[in-house]
Amino acid sequence: QEELAGEVSALETKHRILSNNDTKISAKLLLKTIEGNPQYESRVEGMIASMIKVPREYEIAIDLALGSASQNVVVRDEEDAKVLIRLLRDRDLGRVTFLPMTSYGGKGLETYQKSILHEKGCICVAHELISYAPKYQSVMLGLLGKTVVFDNIDNAVAAARRNAYSVRIVTLDGDVLNTSGSISGGSNKRNSLLMQEREIKTTEEQIKSKRKEYSALQQEILQDREYLAELQAQLVEYDEDDKTAEVAYATEFERLDRISN
Repeated sequence: QEELAGEVSALETKHRILSNNDTKISAKLLLKTIEGNPQYESRVEGMIASMIKVPREYEIAIDLALGSASQNVVVRDEEDAKVLIRLLRDRDLGRVTFLPMTSYGGKGLETYQKSILHEKGCICVAHELISYAPKYQSVMLGLLGKTVVFDNIDNAVAAARRNAYSVRIVTLDGDVLNTSGSISGGSNKRNSLLMQEREIKTTEEQIKSKRKEYSALQQEILQDREYLAELQAQLVEYDEDDKTAEVAYATEFERLDRISN
């Protein structure tokens, strides 16, 4: 029980550190500030990094495809954006890019751009690799609908050339080929927001699982204690019965002895 309690405590500490590790991100700071305040909280749908699920093997590609947009905050409409921008300014919380669902969105690749999907090494359009609530489809298309994911930079460059750099490409290693013709890449040492969000969610699930296990163990201990108490009560009862039997035996023995004499 003590070992399990220690595991829960360690996970809670890890979760607290991860959650507090992003105070420099204005979007996170805003969400923490308005938490529990329905006047503002009801206006926010969420931050992009928290609204999507990304398979680990595509994490680097999606992270680079989104760039700083992973910190963008989705709101219902422009009025919500205005209210939250005023709050940011009044509280000096920094700057945040808002994506109003009434004005922001996209439709994906144009017909003439879709030929790139048949190129060697092409995996698919970036938004198809993530999962999210259906009502945010237009927003996700706006962010990732015109970015295609390739397996490596060699196939990506060859495809980009054949398609006149008409489509933005990212590779699984995080190389980015822009429609301007620029190419960026290298090592990926930073702990991305997507990775942080995934780790936070994983830790939350672990905490939930361990708490459930701890609760079950406590219930089992309680039941064992109740059973032990029942056994102790029975022992006391048996002990009293033994004493009563001894007295009865002695009385009867004495009676028989008197009769015999």
